[in-house]
Amino acid sequence: MALAAGGLVWLFDDQVGEAVDVVSNLIGDLTNRGRRLTTSPARNDAGRVTDTPEKLLAEAQALLGRAISMDAYALARMVRSEGGNGPVPEKQARVWVALNDRDAHRWSTLYTIAGPTGLFGPQRGWRYASGSDPYENDLYLAEAVLAGQLADNTGGATKFVDIDSFGVQEGTGSYEDLVERWGKDGLAPFEVEGARAPFRVFRRVA
Repeated sequence: MALAAGGLVWLFDDQVGEAVDVVSNLIGDLTNRGRRLTTSPARNDAGRVTDTPEKLLAEAQALLGRAISMDAYALARMVRSEGGNGPVPEKQARVWVALNDRDAHRWSTLYTIAGPTGLFGPQRGWRYASGSDPYENDLYLAEAVLAGQLADNTGGATKFVDIDSFGVQEGTGSYEDLVERWGKDGLAPFEVEGARAPFRVFRRVA
């Protein structure tokens, strides 16, 4: 349990490290994330962004004054939506999981992120959340991964989860049930060095 006010954090002794990390990540994200690349406030009844990916990409390109690939923009949206204030190794891992997932299914990156509707939005009904507009650093990280400048730090994982979202996020059961279910498909959970404690990736072991 933690209470933050006026820049001060009060918490129980056994939670000091975790809470300090959370505050540090938030502050780091606010000061380093750069400009917001797009603004997509309109949603349909399913919660999906009504602007097309192509329109949003054009908006981001106009802001930066340079070309951006759709792959990079879609991955940047996923990063921001799935844990944008996390440490770099964790965001790097999220991008690699999405790319490994894409390759495993032979899908396009846009389809992997946006799903069958072709529109960005909540994870509900698909694989990843993509409803939040990305910032410059989300894009730079995605571009660095795509350019091969940041290696796969997941060991080829094709899924990730945040343990603390179970029982909180709509449609989630228990983490233990998920591990058992995915285990039957030969997948096992692993931690990623430098990521937050609740973050896990799943890769094939059998």
